[in-house]
Amino acid sequence: RDGTVDNGDEYLELYNPDGLPVALTGWQLRDSQGDADGRSFTFGPGRYLAGGQRLVLWRKETRLNLNNDRDSLRLLDADGKEQDFVAWDASLRAGRTLSRLPDGQAWVAGTDLTPGLPNS
Repeated sequence: RDGTVDNGDEYLELYNPDGLPVALTGWQLRDSQGDADGRSFTFGPGRYLAGGQRLVLWRKETRLNLNNDRDSLRLLDADGKEQDFVAWDASLRAGRTLSRLPDGQAWVAGTDLTPGLPNS
C-alpha cells in the first residue's frame, strides 16, 4: 500500500485452516476474465503456507486483473487439480469483498476487507 487507493490495492488472500504446511511451489491462481485466455500466477520454488497462516497476495505481485463486473478465480495445485474456486458478478458492491466465513468455510459476498486478519 502506498497511501493512494487504486487498482494496485487489489489483493487476494489464501488461508490454510489445517495444522500442516502446504508447499505451494508450482500451484497456480487462474483469473478467467483478466484477458482473453485468462491469466495465471504460478508460485515459485520455496513458497509454502504454514498451518493457520494467511498469505496476502497484492496485484503488484500476481499481475492478476480481477474484474469488478464479472470474473472468477481458481486455485490449482501443482498437479493441476482444482483446490478452490470463486466467482462473482457486478452485484458485489464497491469496497466490499468475497470471504470464506468463518475462515476457510463457505463463500460469502459483501464482507469487510481484512487483509492478513480473520475474515469478518
